[in-house]
Amino acid sequence: MITIQELGLTIMSDSPKPFYVVGGSEYGVKDRYIDTLTKLYGRKEEYPSVSSLIDFLSVKHLIPLNPSLYVVRYDESFVSSISAAVVQKTKNLKFRGTVFCIYSDPKHVAKIDKFLPDCTAVVEPVDQKYIVKYLHSDFPKLDDRSIKVAATYATSYGHARTICKSLVNADPSILARMSEYQISKLVGCGDHSIESDIQKAVASRNFAQAVSLASRYEGELDTLLYTILQTMIELEKILSSKYSDSPLKDFAKLWKLEDIYWMFMNTYSELEKSRSNTSTNIESSLVYLFGLLPFQSIPSVEVMQSDI
Repeated sequence: MITIQELGLTIMSDSPKPFYVVGGSEYGVKDRYIDTLTKLYGRKEEYPSVSSLIDFLSVKHLIPLNPSLYVVRYDESFVSSISAAVVQKTKNLKFRGTVFCIYSDPKHVAKIDKFLPDCTAVVEPVDQKYIVKYLHSDFPKLDDRSIKVAATYATSYGHARTICKSLVNADPSILARMSEYQISKLVGCGDHSIESDIQKAVASRNFAQAVSLASRYEGELDTLLYTILQTMIELEKILSSKYSDSPLKDFAKLWKLEDIYWMFMNTYSELEKSRSNTSTNIESSLVYLFGLLPFQSIPSVEVMQSDI
């Protein structure tokens, strides 16, 4: 297994390896590396499985493929089928880009590491004292106070990155007139008890209850978009750890990691719309997102947008 320092050095110095398997509970670091590689290659593609990606990259294409980052998330079939022959296929691939496989389950990472020790790494939660430093590097255009708010009120580095991604598009003159506490409320770090109830409704995939609770919410409705994002972060932590005292623990069995990811991304897509279009109806966005909860598998953003 390579160290987190080796992983970061190859990626952040623009000299990435063609294949990575990255485990651990800190999704913020994974997100940072994905952003870096996406900027390096200029494009990112998501694949459902390593095998389908290998098949795609193994075929000769009349038009050469553009350099790309290929992301595969929580592919358990790769874990169960990995062998010396499969590893050899990955090493024989000739393409311009990087394959970035994400896992959370330590057992999955340990098994893959036996076959791919030179490109497997684990990222653990970032120490609080480094979060501000990383955020300044990730968001150089964001003011110091906003970064301080993100680092102070976030529950993890990944959560802090989500906050910063929202604040970086906000009007600086408006933020300047707000207190740090008001900014924290703006990005969903409030302390209303109803937000906790909505988290439980979302985690339990209860459409009717989530809609009912949202209709009684007296704060800014876009705050609830952040509540959904935080719920997904919390569920991922629960599924990635053997021990948890989270109040959402009993609901984690209703979720797969893929579903958590796509619920997060659908919510983030709606959040981006609300920040770029002042006419966006947040109430409709919330009903739309809550409507995804009963799905057996949460659809991807691309699938939902193609149906619109």
